[in-house]
Amino acid sequence: MTEIAIANTDWAIIDEVKDALTAATISGVTVFKTVSATTSPAQAKEVQFRGNDPIVIVRYISVSEDTGCEGTCNCVLSVELTIATKIDATGADESTRLAEILRLVNAAKNAIEDGSVTSATACGDGDFYHEQIEWGEHSLDVTEYDPWAVAMVPIEFGYSLTSKTSH
Repeated sequence: MTEIAIANTDWAIIDEVKDALTAATISGVTVFKTVSATTSPAQAKEVQFRGNDPIVIVRYISVSEDTGCEGTCNCVLSVELTIATKIDATGADESTRLAEILRLVNAAKNAIEDGSVTSATACGDGDFYHEQIEWGEHSLDVTEYDPWAVAMVPIEFGYSLTSKTSH
């Protein structure tokens, strides 16, 4: 049997995302108190929404592959960030909750875009191209999980493998 090596680039990207979010600070204060990974939205709601806040959960969704030139493989890792924080606010005006969850979404974007996710790269060939990082349209919920304000932020990361056996 042939000896195989496993690069596990998809996990390397998730790990770098977690590290970037864990290291994020504003004026010397850590932005996210807890950063974790999961594959299940239910697990995130049942287990992670506890204790310290704000939190980020990096949820693995999938990896898609496109055959590239000369045996290479172009890949796209899809993840979703669940960003949540507790905000006790009463009344009809949710401005405070909305402002805070948007601030945290933007902090997460800045932390990930700062160049620390080095395993992700733009990739492609004649019929396929993907940026290093592509943000999807995020959604917010400041009422359903009261007192938690929650944002769901989809992200895709591109990367290339040098061969079909370099996963």
